Amino acid sequence: MRKTKKTLALLLALAMVLTLFAGVAQASALTVRVTSTTAILTPGADRDTGTITVARDSVLGNTYPLVGGRLTSVTITLPADVTWDAADVDPDTVLVGGTWTRERVNAQTAIFRTTNPTDVTPLTITPEVDIASGFRGDVNVTVEVVSSNVDRTIEDWSQTSTVRIARIAAAGTISTAVTTPVVPRGVADQLVGNIRIVEAIAGSLTDGSPEATPTPARVITLTAPSGVTFQSIGLPAVTTVGGVTSTITLAAVTGTQTLNVTGIRLNIGTGVPDGPINIQVSGANATAAFVPVATIGDVGVVSISPRNVPADPISSGSLNSRVADIRFSQNMAGSFLGNRALVLTLPEGFTWNSVVPANWANPINVVPDSRVLTIWTTSTPGAGPDFDLTNIRINVSANAPVGNIDVTVGGTAGPRGMVTVGTLRWPVTIAAVTVPNVKVDSLDQVIGSIAITENFVGALRGGTISVSIVDPLAGMAFVGTPTVTVSDVAGTEPTVSGVTVTTTPTLGVSFTVTRPVITATAPATIIISGIRLNRTVGLLRGVPIAVQVAGTSIFDTGNVRVTAANVVSTTARTTVFTVGSTAFTVNGVAQPPIDVAPFIQDGRTMMPIRAAANAAGVTNDNIFFEAGVITIIRGDRVAQFTLGSRVMVVNGVAMNMDVAPALVSNRALIPVRWVATALGVPVVWDATARTVTVTVQ
Repeated sequence: MRKTKKTLALLLALAMVLTLFAGVAQASALTVRVTSTTAILTPGADRDTGTITVARDSVLGNTYPLVGGRLTSVTITLPADVTWDAADVDPDTVLVGGTWTRERVNAQTAIFRTTNPTDVTPLTITPEVDIASGFRGDVNVTVEVVSSNVDRTIEDWSQTSTVRIARIAAAGTISTAVTTPVVPRGVADQLVGNIRIVEAIAGSLTDGSPEATPTPARVITLTAPSGVTFQSIGLPAVTTVGGVTSTITLAAVTGTQTLNVTGIRLNIGTGVPDGPINIQVSGANATAAFVPVATIGDVGVVSISPRNVPADPISSGSLNSRVADIRFSQNMAGSFLGNRALVLTLPEGFTWNSVVPANWANPINVVPDSRVLTIWTTSTPGAGPDFDLTNIRINVSANAPVGNIDVTVGGTAGPRGMVTVGTLRWPVTIAAVTVPNVKVDSLDQVIGSIAITENFVGALRGGTISVSIVDPLAGMAFVGTPTVTVSDVAGTEPTVSGVTVTTTPTLGVSFTVTRPVITATAPATIIISGIRLNRTVGLLRGVPIAVQVAGTSIFDTGNVRVTAANVVSTTARTTVFTVGSTAFTVNGVAQPPIDVAPFIQDGRTMMPIRAAANAAGVTNDNIFFEAGVITIIRGDRVAQFTLGSRVMVVNGVAMNMDVAPALVSNRALIPVRWVATALGVPVVWDATARTVTVTVQ
């Protein structure tokens, strides 16, 4: 009895092992990969979608058999509101090299079968489908692959996949107004604004099926509102019918195109109401739209705009600085009134120096040191429609407000409003050269260097410049004496004197800059380096240390705050890479070299995947690379990059980068700045040392 039970147990165990091996064999046979491309389409009949490819996973795209010695069938099922085009799937139609046949089961299902069990080429098909008018979004199809014996009585395995073959958009065209001038009613042959028509999807303007051969001409129709007729349009192939509608025939093309409809001239009746004049844009497959090309307005409107705006802003304390010209544009003759006063007022801190009229001869008297300029127009200011004031020069005080310089226009000549003629900048720029990390509760910590750069020659003058910690904590103090250097390309450099270091509670660095009278050829820069702190205890990890810069030497611009260091924990891990070098350090200790040196591409530092991810605190088992897609996981963040693509996906959200990952020397390189951004890790670039510092708390 025991022997019988033992025998049964052995047989049961053997059966389980065989079953296990059978399961493994079946699982290992599932080697088919189903891929597809996506086409962007509009609803309609006879639409070509993306391509579906069914092939062995390891040899995608070649002619190796899918499953040697077996027959394979592929069933493709379309979603609701999408059907096979009647001419696309006929029974027993040969597809590729005599290997596949196909038959249509119903409007949404088709089966593709192999006819040769030993030489099965990959199945590649571009479905032609009919898409219901109300369908929007993705067209996802179900692809079932089944392997069976020669007489199809026994199925070895099956595999079901879902792939996207198209995306259906609502708007085939986008029509917008380029300009909308103000025009009066009751006037014929008036030039109105232009219309820009953009095909968002290829074939949107086609009068018929976009797949037709030959490609049909593209026709759009413009329809004017009641009381308005077309006089002419400045494009070829335009037909005006009865004055109310115009049709434009475009050359047949295979891709998308943009049409700029220019030279539109309208006859506007006396009964057209106030408001916009909307032109209707329509076509067989175009998205209908109403586009405003003009606005009915009052007689006598004069618009004001800047012309010839200087490329560079002007600075505080400058004299005789040129700003933009001012143009006055009439919407019709007589809008600019004669024998009237045109009054232009500058903001506080600015005064007029000189103004020259470009196209009328009336003299202009400029009162020195005055913010208000009055111009008396002649009895007939000019033929028009535009009047320009040119060579406008102003004086700027040292305390003038930074930002746009806006001139207020008033008076009795007609024009009223405000126009921006320039921008005022600070005399100096204050910034941190470097922003290093300092550790909590540590001594003699070096913060970043501070650069004070003139925005124009002579901005720095004799006086003091002070540097202090913003909101200092008890017990924190500067130590040692910082180094102060001044660079100037002039023959005689400025001198620096009186450098002092104070202690708690002032916590400031102050020094005096004495600038001799010299003929400088370029702005000067002051660099304050070697500023060191004691006791960062009490600071919160991740909170930056800011310094405050002020002084009478910089035109009393007030206090400017600059971030000079970041506070990290004592266990922080800092990795430093150098562009052009395979050597790098972690917390100051040299590490084994990486296999490809970092380099600059499109302004970004490119590095090997593992080096960039490891520096951001990611272990190797959380770095994946497959089929050109790089996946990096750190905590609750999942970032994906694709070789050659500038789209980064973080936790399912797509973001655009300014540089794409690339393959260099058979190594995948990735922009370290974008890796750090995706994973929430700070990165510091030192342009002088050409180093990249990545810190993980």
